[in-house]
Amino acid sequence: MKKKTIWVLSAVLILAMVFGISSCAPAPAESAEEVVEEVVEEVVEEVVEEKPMKIAYLAQAAFANDFTLSEYYGVVDSIEAAGYEAVVYNPDFDGAEQINMMEDAIAEGGLAGIIVHPIDSALIVNAIENANEAGIPVVNIVAGSTGGDVLVTVRNDTAAEGTNACAVVVAGLEAKYGEVKGKVLEVHGGLQDDVAKGRSAGFMGCIADYPNVEVVTTSADGWSLTLAESGTRDALTANPDVDAIYSHADYFNDAIEAGLVAADKLYARPDEKHIIWTSIDGAGHALERIKNGIMDQTSANPNYAYGEWAMKFLVDFIDNGNKPVVGTVYEEANTAWSPARVEEGAAGPHMIMTPFNVTPETADAEFLWGNQVWEKPE
Repeated sequence: MKKKTIWVLSAVLILAMVFGISSCAPAPAESAEEVVEEVVEEVVEEVVEEKPMKIAYLAQAAFANDFTLSEYYGVVDSIEAAGYEAVVYNPDFDGAEQINMMEDAIAEGGLAGIIVHPIDSALIVNAIENANEAGIPVVNIVAGSTGGDVLVTVRNDTAAEGTNACAVVVAGLEAKYGEVKGKVLEVHGGLQDDVAKGRSAGFMGCIADYPNVEVVTTSADGWSLTLAESGTRDALTANPDVDAIYSHADYFNDAIEAGLVAADKLYARPDEKHIIWTSIDGAGHALERIKNGIMDQTSANPNYAYGEWAMKFLVDFIDNGNKPVVGTVYEEANTAWSPARVEEGAAGPHMIMTPFNVTPETADAEFLWGNQVWEKPE
């Protein structure tokens, strides 16, 4: 509470004392009680004026590429449309730096809420708990946290992203060999967040039904492009009989393509040397690769919608005290997320969106973020 408000409250106490002393005297034209009421109204107005009007947005990496830019605009546009000021923090994939930034935002004060894309699902917990102690509601987007009290986590169904890819790999192997057999290279995003874990679990749970399929994995910890390229190249050298690739992110695509070129394994459909290539995110370059026959599938993230829904839930909580209700289903036509369902999660409810399956038949869908233009703000 600011000094002006404290001064006015002091005036209320003094006037209250005057009113008590003067209660035995004849009432003046304007009673002390009326004066006190007027001052109290001033205090109420002053407190209302000081309602926090800033929302902190802790990005994963706000301006790294079109994926992060589309998420950035979804969050910032939605914050501003709701009448709040967006305070953007860009840790650039550094989990420790994200924690420091979130702590700084909390210490600075004046926040009505926090929207964070956790880089490390476990590391972020202490910062979330500090926000809880400060009474600041927190919304996770894209990835969840392993603890803390979160109003809601808005994310894609990561397991479904994995099973989407698995279905395309299975169909491709069957078409190639007349049965489901072969070898698949999984380019893993690393175990530091629940997104990569979910994407791997979904794929591995599906492919486990086919005992004649072998999966080899290279891990690009921290979503490292360098590790993705070297891992793909080394894995293809060690396993020249790889039939398919499952990547955890379109973010790796250039690195994976470089690895394929180095191993002389980059061929487009319908060449018999074509390696089945599936991925996740729905980036524009992935859509082009699918159209050109280099890739076969990706699951699109509803990047802009993450911010829209984060703010819908935040505003409803701030204004009305409402929280997402487990079991609720949301639907909207011509979107990359519908239907979405609310389920209980480790740190609070999760709004789990349905990933849009992008194949050669659906790659031109206009509502996909990868088919739109995103420019870095000046």
